[in-house]
Amino acid sequence: QAKLRKAVDSIGTSNGHDAFQEVVIRCQGSDCTNAATIFVGAPRCLYACPCGAPSFCTQCRQTPYHFHAECSHVQTLRRDYLDWVSRGREAYFAVTGISKQFVRDLESFRIG
Repeated sequence: QAKLRKAVDSIGTSNGHDAFQEVVIRCQGSDCTNAATIFVGAPRCLYACPCGAPSFCTQCRQTPYHFHAECSHVQTLRRDYLDWVSRGREAYFAVTGISKQFVRDLESFRIG
């Protein structure tokens, strides 16, 4: 298996002009050996392995794949979302007068 892995890794090579250089993308599943090649400089895309491992971005390798944001914005968006969940939502509810019980009832209705 080590020889096979080394052979697959060697696929991502240059044609001598660096015009069509490829890199090997490996599944991030711990027990998976699936891989694919992509061209260097190709637009980012979703890599979804048939093994069922979480999909990820072929450019930044972040999971889950970020459909509506550039790679450079993902960390900021995640930080802003966590800030909203931990502090902003409570402030919003306080200002708008929405009670926590109303939100819990709404959530249970939506889930149930």
